[in-house]
Amino acid sequence: LFPRLSMPLPLGDYLESTATVGVRDTAYLIHEYGNGNRNGSDTENRFLVDLKVGVGTTMIRDFNVHLRNVSSWSHTLRPYVNYHYIPDVDQTNLPQFDNVDNIAGQSLVTYGLDNFFKISGRENNRDYQRRYAYLKIRQSYDLRSQQSDTPLTPVYMEIGYWPLREFRIIYKTDVDMYGEGVIYHSLEAGYRNSRGDTLSTDYLYRKAENINSINLSAKVHLFYNLLAGYSIERSIKDSKTVEENIALIYQPSCWSVELSSNYTPGNQKITLMFTLANIGNPLGIDLPGF
Repeated sequence: LFPRLSMPLPLGDYLESTATVGVRDTAYLIHEYGNGNRNGSDTENRFLVDLKVGVGTTMIRDFNVHLRNVSSWSHTLRPYVNYHYIPDVDQTNLPQFDNVDNIAGQSLVTYGLDNFFKISGRENNRDYQRRYAYLKIRQSYDLRSQQSDTPLTPVYMEIGYWPLREFRIIYKTDVDMYGEGVIYHSLEAGYRNSRGDTLSTDYLYRKAENINSINLSAKVHLFYNLLAGYSIERSIKDSKTVEENIALIYQPSCWSVELSSNYTPGNQKITLMFTLANIGNPLGIDLPGF
């Protein structure tokens, strides 16, 4: 359970401020199977407080431009400061199924600056407005005493650019403040047309996990309600295919059936799946953000 209560804080006409208080309560009923040898109770419970406070402001300015079919440029600037607190509680006695079972303590002050750009004008005898680009920069300072030697988190930067309404490019990076340099970056490019056909590719590098890979995915509407999809992930370091998916999907308005093939090294799987009311994402290669 994770109920939360959010409320605005009245700090003035030009400041946007909110406070959020939440409580996490997780109950475990533990049964041992096989050769399990657990020391402790068959039931465990974890209770955590989650506190967030944020202050920011938003400034907007429009500029007149004269560039082909663009007549106006809008810039939204939003600086902010947030504080996030989770108590540091011993959780070694809890079962470890996924990352929700071990929530690390936090005492972070995060400061950042968001920039959003829109353009508007007239095209094909119609007025339009669309997003053009954004730039986000943020960093956190860890107030916990055990992090006193390295309190600064990596600087995170994200840049998005839409040269066309249907085409986007997004770059993300983390830069370490203590001599490690760039420890993460990704470059994504995606296209989606009016029919809903999509094509995307992205490059991912994570220094800590030793990941250096490239992904390609596509989805095409063939005819009637029939779609074809393909995705592949290749490891650049090892020159190997990490995963490959091929799918054929028939998707009317309230149900779908998918025939798919999934390949991973040493394993080939064929799946036939029925989905009701379009619940779920059968192919798993959608392009979020379009």
